[in-house]
Amino acid sequence: PPIPSREGMMELVAHDALPLFTLIQRTPLIIEFAQPSLREFFVVEALLRGSREDFLRINARIRERRPDRRPLSDDVWSWDASWLGVISSGEERKAQFGAALVEWQGMAEAAHLDLAGKLAGADIAIAARLVPAVIGICQNLSSVGLSANRFDDALSSAPTAAATEEGLRRIFGALRTQEQLSHLDLSHNELRPQACRLITEVLQQPFIRSIDLSHNKLRAVGATLLANPLRDCGSLTSIDLSYNFLGATGGVAIAESLLEMRVTCLSLKGNHLCRTHMGPNGFHTTMVVTPLLTAIQKSSHLSQLNLTVNDFDPTSRARLVAACEEANTSGGGSVTIDI
Repeated sequence: PPIPSREGMMELVAHDALPLFTLIQRTPLIIEFAQPSLREFFVVEALLRGSREDFLRINARIRERRPDRRPLSDDVWSWDASWLGVISSGEERKAQFGAALVEWQGMAEAAHLDLAGKLAGADIAIAARLVPAVIGICQNLSSVGLSANRFDDALSSAPTAAATEEGLRRIFGALRTQEQLSHLDLSHNELRPQACRLITEVLQQPFIRSIDLSHNKLRAVGATLLANPLRDCGSLTSIDLSYNFLGATGGVAIAESLLEMRVTCLSLKGNHLCRTHMGPNGFHTTMVVTPLLTAIQKSSHLSQLNLTVNDFDPTSRARLVAACEEANTSGGGSVTIDI
């Protein structure tokens, strides 16, 4: 390739786009030489060429010369922090690197990015660099699967909480580039109330129409924290909050917010909505039934409501079913209820 002129070099430096150099300060000019090892350079070259033969040969040499260092896996999501140099070297190649990762992992032209379980136990510092690189090269993503990655394990651990939160923020931030993205799956991640701040940032994505938060541990506190952001998310039409231990208090918080949401489908399955306290006739259910009745009667958007596995007593169940039938016959809307 032609050697750039001095002016061209300075232009690259000014935009922090000069390969192998990092811009530290513009005035006065300070740049730092980033010296990747030849091994890291050839790993990136193998990725760019899609050459698994070269990749395996490099790995064999690593095992011979550095038995103490974990070899690179064929699955990039399992790389650990000792290989951040490879990521840094790859990032110098910008879009080429992202495209190579997409091809390498067999995700080319896919409308769905499935990372379910792939980041479980992964180094979040690695994931926070790789996932945005992949998302950035995908032009037509309609759904992203991040389920079963046990994010809360790292969020709940003091030594890793800050780094994990920042890493997830980078991943979620990359989603903003995807104007076709309509569905996000965050189920089965053991997410607790402290994760609601990150979930709130996800809800700010202007294109997401459905989100799966089922099988987490958001509890009543989490439901209360999410109620206001859900009201403000005008694009969201489907929410799955099944099996989150919301209890009656959490159920009330979500039900009361329904009147101000555009949500058409809501699942509160398996949330112990009736488990408040024991009375002479069993668990008291009035607390959650009243706001649910109001939502069914007055919401202009709600069309499907799943309340199964919540121990509603026969009287409350009959009242909720009757409210749906009345809404369907009054011409105000059509609501299907599972209870």
